[in-house]
Order: sequence, then C-alpha cells, then structure tokens
Amino acid sequence: MARALLLSGLFAVSLLVHAIDGTDRPSANVAGSNLAISAQAVQLTTARHVASLIGGRIARVADTGSMEPQLTGRDLVIFIEVGATKLRKGDIIVYHKDSPLSHLFHVRGTGVFICHRIFRIRLDGSFETRGDANVAPDSSHVQRSQVLGVVRYAIDSKTGAVREFVDGKHMPPSMTALASTQDH
Repeated sequence: MARALLLSGLFAVSLLVHAIDGTDRPSANVAGSNLAISAQAVQLTTARHVASLIGGRIARVADTGSMEPQLTGRDLVIFIEVGATKLRKGDIIVYHKDSPLSHLFHVRGTGVFICHRIFRIRLDGSFETRGDANVAPDSSHVQRSQVLGVVRYAIDSKTGAVREFVDGKHMPPSMTALASTQDH
C-alpha cells in the first residue's frame, strides 16, 4: 500500500514538473525525472528511519565541497544533540552561524547551518572548525551554544547508502555491522 502511494505520488510530481515546465519531453526524460525523484524519496525515507532509531535530526549538506570526500553536496546527515562537554577534536558537528544582517537589524533566527569538523578546542571552550577539503580553519570560532549536534550517519545522495561516523571517522559497512553486534 505504502509503495503504491509513493509511486502514485511520484507520478503526480512528474506530471506537475511537466505542467510547470510546459515542454513536451520524450518519455525517457520523464522516466529520468521519476528516477531522480524516487532516489531523493528513498534517501529521505532512509534518513527519517535512521534518525528515528537514534533520536537524531536530519540536515542536508550544502553543495560547497568543503567536506569532501567524507560528505558530498546533497548528502543527508543525521546528527544527535549532545552536550558540548562531550565534543572532541575530529568530531563532525552541525552548528548555527548568524548572518551579518542578524546583528545589524537585531533579527534572531537568521543565518546558516554549517557542517564542519572540530579542528581544535580552544582554552575558552570554543571550537575551531574546518571543512575537510579546506586548507585553513574557518575564520570565526564556534561557541558551545551554536552547536546543534554531532554527525553520526550520512545518507549518500546518489546511492542511498548509509555511512556511520564514530569519533568523526567514517566506518566501513563491515565495521558498522561489527560495532552494532558488540553493543548488545
């Protein structure tokens, strides 16, 4: 039943895309659209399932390339909220960075969410972060109050594969299975 609803929803979305676009495409292109939408639906469904199992939240990785090869643009990450005292060098964190306009106009809640690795923990308790593909650390330090959580899983945007991160490092699938059997 759920699969039939998903497929009918995908068909409706492909019709909507066609109607908005206004161009008449060959059926192969429409089928390609359905496959792309289907892959995104599978990715999101997988992310929701993993997040519900671990009590995590979902964020989409921006397509900047700053975290490649560990995380690529359009991947979904599942992060768990943790107290900042549990954070360590090497952890991949999701944090909130205010927009310059938020200070100028005193507007709260504006800004961006960034997914980078803790590069150094400073004496004042703030964090220096850096994207894995970046040469230099980020220009501003991250305060404990900005941290939303630590990345534990990523869902690949192309394959839908689930990758687990422990201590900020990607675990191969065989190690992930071994770790889950040792927990019980």
